[in-house]
Amino acid sequence: MFALFFAALTSCQDDEGTVLTEPVTVEFTAVQQGALSGEPLDAANFVINTSQEWNAFKSVANSAYGIAGYDVFEGVAVDFEQYTALAVIDQWWGNGGYSVQITSVIDNGGEINVGIDHASVEEGNVTSVHCQPFHVIKIPKTTLPVVFE
Repeated sequence: MFALFFAALTSCQDDEGTVLTEPVTVEFTAVQQGALSGEPLDAANFVINTSQEWNAFKSVANSAYGIAGYDVFEGVAVDFEQYTALAVIDQWWGNGGYSVQITSVIDNGGEINVGIDHASVEEGNVTSVHCQPFHVIKIPKTTLPVVFE
């Protein structure tokens, strides 16, 4: 009975009878964050639901270094029966001092919205090494479409 009452309080219907729910913040856990260095990759966002997709993602990320056997994600594992991994690889920058961070994950009932923050350090605090920032997180397993904002 309580569940029915709670559902009535947290949802409503639009004119076509579609049930709408309030946005819910999804808790997430950081998997890996840093910056790739080497050959530039295309900036991209990834939704990773299987070990095969994870291995393909790691292969792409590791290819930036151009060093056989190098693994920036060495020892990093995700249980894809319980989690979906979300990854952002930012654009290639000609110098260091840039970062990217997933700041929020919101379940809007029909899709997952992912907030991203791009930042750079103040002038004078940059390195001369180019970089490509990345951030990987995991959220509880989902089949909803993911929109990176």
